[in-house]
Amino acid sequence: MEIYFFQTLAGRLMAGIAPLPPGGTVIDIALLLKPVLAWPGSSFALLPYFGGGFGVLAGRDFAGGLGLVAGLELLLEEIRLDGGRIAVFVEGNYLGLGTGLSSPTWHFALGVSIHYYE
Repeated sequence: MEIYFFQTLAGRLMAGIAPLPPGGTVIDIALLLKPVLAWPGSSFALLPYFGGGFGVLAGRDFAGGLGLVAGLELLLEEIRLDGGRIAVFVEGNYLGLGTGLSSPTWHFALGVSIHYYE
């Protein structure tokens, strides 16, 4: 879930599964810088984003610490859903700075999101 504070600054709460050791459930709160790159006459926009925040890994072990996020989102103009636009994204997330984990955890994601505007 993302909430935009300004046009290019978003806060995000994310929960996911970390299947690789040490494994478990990851909950991450991050602040993201998401500038919009749009070309005149184009039907899509590119949103590269990066940021960081605090994450927790709960599984066999429980640890928390700082994390880093980087990704790229492609916002599609042609596909509209009652005031929203569909986007596809690819992202990498690293949790392990100051966590005390024996090995830091990371995930790679490919997905679809919907942006709603008021």
